[in-house]
Formats: sequence, C-alpha cells, structure tokens
Amino acid sequence: MATVTEAVSAAFMPVATIMARKDGEELPSLHAANLSGAGLMSANLSGADLLNANLSGAYLNLANLSGAELQWVDLSGAELDGANLSGAIFRAANLSRSVFRAANLSGADFDQANLSGANFDGAKLYSTTDFTDADAAAIIGFENVNLDNVDAFPPVFAGEVTAAGQGGVSACCRAVAGQVAQEGIGAGVDATEDASAEAGVEGDIE
Repeated sequence: MATVTEAVSAAFMPVATIMARKDGEELPSLHAANLSGAGLMSANLSGADLLNANLSGAYLNLANLSGAELQWVDLSGAELDGANLSGAIFRAANLSRSVFRAANLSGADFDQANLSGANFDGAKLYSTTDFTDADAAAIIGFENVNLDNVDAFPPVFAGEVTAAGQGGVSACCRAVAGQVAQEGIGAGVDATEDASAEAGVEGDIE
C-alpha cells in the first residue's frame, strides 16, 4: 500500500488521503493546496505545511492542527470547533468569519491575522496565545473563554479595553476583560479592573 507521500501530489491531495493519515505518517507539503469547503472533521494535520492554502469554508471541527504552518492561509468562513491549534501559526492569515468555539489555543500565533467576524466563544485561552497586531476589536464572539491556563491578561485585549475611553472597544473584548477581572487572573488585574470600569464592563459573563 502506497504511503501518503507516494500516493498523491501535494498540491492536489484528496481529502480522503488526508483523512487516512496514520499517526507518525509524514504528510507532503500542502503549500497553496486548494481545500476550499473540504470536510476535514477530526483530520490529523499536525505539523502540516499549509502556507498559502485555501481552506475557506472548510470543516475542521475537532481536527488536530497542532504545530501546523498556516501563514497567509485563507480560512475565511471555516469551522474549527474543538480543534487542537496548539502551536499553530496563523500569521497574516485570513480568519474572517471563522469559528473557533472551544478550540485549544495554547501557543497559537495570530500575529497580524484578519479576525473580522471570527468567533472564539468558549475557546481555551493561554498566556502563550499570541494576538500581537491582530485586530481583536473585530472578533464578534469571545464569551465564556476558558482562562484556567492564563496567568496574565492578554496584552492585546488590555490595550483594546484601555482604549475604550477613546471609543472603539468591542463587546467581546469587554467580555474578556470582565471575565478576567472577575476571576482575578495574574499580573495586571488591578489595571484591568480599572480599564473594565472605565469601559462600563459588567463583572458577570453570561
């Protein structure tokens, strides 16, 4: 039986081949692959090279994308509910309208990503989750996030909430700020509480 590497060309790898990947089996590069609308629920894409790939509208619920390289990828409108995104790199990716409900964001890098309309409700946020230069104010859902592994308030949200006096802080950032202040997360909590009060944040997150 041919291995994944022998079976297909990386640029046109069929979904069935990805889904058949076994633990320890190497994936060929998926650089610039067109997987738009693909059904990849529970797929093992750990460590995959998906640079510049088109995954718009793809179904990646419960998929394992740990350590995957997703720079400049198009994941607009994709569903990643419950996905393992630990260590995944989404730098400058198009994540508009994508859904990350209950996803594991440990060490995930969203630097400069387009998060317009993205939904992170219930996601597992970590201190190592990097939203540097991402447009946090464009996220439409960030309620009831899991903060068990956060020991400091994410600076990107702190900045958004602190800027509330000048207008333009999103409801989801206020929700995160209120939740952090309520749960007393790590360093900078006092400043967060002050910023939350200035923004009119409610302490209870429904």
